[in-house]
Amino acid sequence: MSEDTDSVESEHDAAEDHAHDDHGHGSDHADEQHASRVTSPMQEFEMSQVAFGAVVMLVGVIVTIGLPVLLA
Repeated sequence: MSEDTDSVESEHDAAEDHAHDDHGHGSDHADEQHASRVTSPMQEFEMSQVAFGAVVMLVGVIVTIGLPVLLA
């Protein structure tokens, strides 16, 4: 191969290496991310949040069931 072809291939290989850096496979930062992460069942919530969720659910049920019944 010529020198120009080798240069292009090595640039291509370097570009492929950097393209996969975003994925974080084998990253040392995984432990840091999971240490501060809390899943929903472990979080406390207030009654106002429960009431808001109930209102959102009620509106969803009315739109899902009530609207088709009214239009039928």
